[in-house]
Amino acid sequence: MLVKRSLSIFLMALLFFSGAELIAFSSDTETVAEEFSDTPLEVVTKEPRKRSKMVKEPVEMPFYVFNNAIYPPVKNFAPSGYMGDIPDLKLTGSYAVVMQEGYPALKITYMTTGPSGWAGIMWQNPPNNWGELDGGYNLTRANYLTFWAKGEQGGETVEFKIGGTLSNYPDSASITTGDLILSDMWTEYTIDLRDTELHYISAGFGLVIKQENNPEGCIFYIDDIKYDE
Repeated sequence: MLVKRSLSIFLMALLFFSGAELIAFSSDTETVAEEFSDTPLEVVTKEPRKRSKMVKEPVEMPFYVFNNAIYPPVKNFAPSGYMGDIPDLKLTGSYAVVMQEGYPALKITYMTTGPSGWAGIMWQNPPNNWGELDGGYNLTRANYLTFWAKGEQGGETVEFKIGGTLSNYPDSASITTGDLILSDMWTEYTIDLRDTELHYISAGFGLVIKQENNPEGCIFYIDDIKYDE
């Protein structure tokens, strides 16, 4: 009997104090509600924060993407934007096959082991910029982009590109040469830019190689890539 009575007293005390807390909480809630019911709701509007202006001054011509004969070294764009089957594409300096005597050209090797069936690379500013960063240049003074290319054997098929980057800082143009079949002799190629919007270009040059056009892979060389009037 003593154990049962002690347990009953304990339960009654627990319920009493629990009820007191609930009653106190309910009373406070009503007081707070009364205070807020007489307070008018204030609506605060904010103007959206704007980024800095994207209009840049036109750069001087010629404006180089790649040329190892230029000093100081050309750093306007970086070959950083790998695409597709990335391990299938390799860029190295070419000292045996050169367009300008004494200055290495760029050797590009494409293998056909990846599942996507293509690979490519873009020269970007800043490096690895797919449009998330404010980089690029105003190239409105350029009328042409020229570059030299040569296939290892001839018959290599390559697509060359300018611009096309989107996201927060999109390029103002997207240009492709379509598929070009290279010769085994150094050949200069010209892209006409006279009717092209060039106020903002962060992807200054690029190329894509497809497995369907080069089923055994391919090797080719490029040099002296530049924008000019």
